[in-house]
This record gives sequence, structure tokens and C-alpha cells, in this order.
Amino acid sequence: AAAMGWVDDSLATSRVAQSINFVATTTVWVYAWWGGLMGRRAAMSPFPEGDSLLTVGFKRLYKTCVRIYKNHRALASFYPAIAFSESATQALLVIGQTYSIELLQFSSAETGIFLLILLIFSSIGCYLSPLSLHLLSPIQSNQLCLFFLGLFTAGAAGFVKDAGQKVLFYVFAIFWGACGGWKYTI
Repeated sequence: AAAMGWVDDSLATSRVAQSINFVATTTVWVYAWWGGLMGRRAAMSPFPEGDSLLTVGFKRLYKTCVRIYKNHRALASFYPAIAFSESATQALLVIGQTYSIELLQFSSAETGIFLLILLIFSSIGCYLSPLSLHLLSPIQSNQLCLFFLGLFTAGAAGFVKDAGQKVLFYVFAIFWGACGGWKYTI
């Protein structure tokens, strides 16, 4: 976008970025589908006679949920907890970015710095997971990580209130990145 003279036009920059994203993603998907990377395979289970394709998935999901609830009580609470914690963790990036742009008046460069801080410190945070696993179980390590993530998010919501506190928001981005690396260690 800068090469086209749109240095200060964030709308034009985002349109160019989204267009590049669309072209790249479409190219990869078309190659994967029609290039033979996704070959045919046999059905994993038989299709029940008289059911529609629209309802068979919901029926199987219901039967699976009933089976988990009857035979594996601990999993009946574990799976919803994981679903909600994953949803909250994934929403943090979007909410943090929106908060920084709307309330703190971040420019495109400052938003890029925010995301770079998250990336760098998530790489550093990857070393926290093995350290915590020497002392805790994997579930306790995940719970501790989510506790700190919630604590830092509440701290950011409580202390970062106006555009003059951009540096403090970057400090919270360091902690969010470290927790993200801890939780999603590759």
C-alpha cells in the first residue's frame, strides 16, 4: 500500500492486505482441492437409511454426548470448560487489538508493534510450559496459565484507560504473549 501512495490511508491498506490474503488463500485451496492433494476416501461409518445429511451429524453428536455423560462424567465437564477457555483465549487477540485501536488510538505501526510483541513473547513463553510441567500436572499448568491470562487481562482493563498509556498496554502485551506461548507451546 505504501508503494501506491496510501501511507496514511488505513482503509486502503487493509483492503490491499485483504486482497492479497484472499488471492493467496484461494490459490492454496484450489491447488489442494483440484491438484490432487485431497484424494477420495471411503466413508468412516455407514450412512443410516432414511436419515438426511442435514440431521445425521446432530443425531450422532447427541449420541456421543449421552455416551460421554453416562460413561465418562469427568469429560462431561472437561470438554465445555476447554471450549469456553479456548473461546476466551482466542477472543483476547481480537478484543485487545480492537481496544488498542479504538480506545488507545493506535496507528497501524503501533498495532504492528503490539502484534510483534505478542509474537516475540509467545516464543519466549513456550519455555514456561515445560518448566511448569516439572512441578504441576498438564491440567494444573493449563489452569495456572489461564489464571495468569485472566489476571493480566483484568489488570489491563483496570489500568489502561486512555491513549497516554500505550507503553503500559505494551507491557500487558508482553504478559499476554508469554501466557499464549505457555498455553500453545509448539
